[in-house]
Amino acid sequence: MPRPFQVQEERGEHRFGVKVHYDFVYVCRVTGNPYLESSVFPKWYSLEKLKEVEAESHETMTFPDVIPTMERILQFYQSSPT
Repeated sequence: MPRPFQVQEERGEHRFGVKVHYDFVYVCRVTGNPYLESSVFPKWYSLEKLKEVEAESHETMTFPDVIPTMERILQFYQSSPT
């Protein structure tokens, strides 16, 4: 299995009494807007659009680590040679 780009440890109360939760972040390039079949209706957002929606929302739409993680991924790949 490939190494994740980032592993995030979250401590606190989670569902089902879980006290520690790990997010394994993998990165890939996607062209176009691929169809995702899901019962929760996922959407694709650019970082700019996500920040805009978050700013206009009265409640936090994302988890607090989503925008900083997206910024870190973009910064890493924009500064890396292709």
